[in-house]
Amino acid sequence: VDHARAVGEYFKPRLMAVMEKYPQVIGHLEGRGLMYGIYVVKAKGSKEPDGKRAARIIRNCVQKGLLLPEPLGRGGGMIKIAPPLVITQEAIDESVAVFEEAVAESVANQ
Repeated sequence: VDHARAVGEYFKPRLMAVMEKYPQVIGHLEGRGLMYGIYVVKAKGSKEPDGKRAARIIRNCVQKGLLLPEPLGRGGGMIKIAPPLVITQEAIDESVAVFEEAVAESVANQ
């Protein structure tokens, strides 16, 4: 439990940095510890889910070796990230880097 708490505290700011870098894609991040829902939206400031983009981001992540479940929620716009409780900070860094790359590709291929 202590490890999951510590790694979760390490994880959240890295996800927040991706959200802040791509506000036109990630409208909201919610969760705690090691479980987060990342809400993919159609435009900056919008709450309208973008299920197609969320699916594209997940597909890109899977192709790069980061396994994520299918998009969830209203309009299929939520990406769930819930790594194993034993994940290391190094694996968090690698996972977030892959996720950020997939988000960047979704912006470049609009």
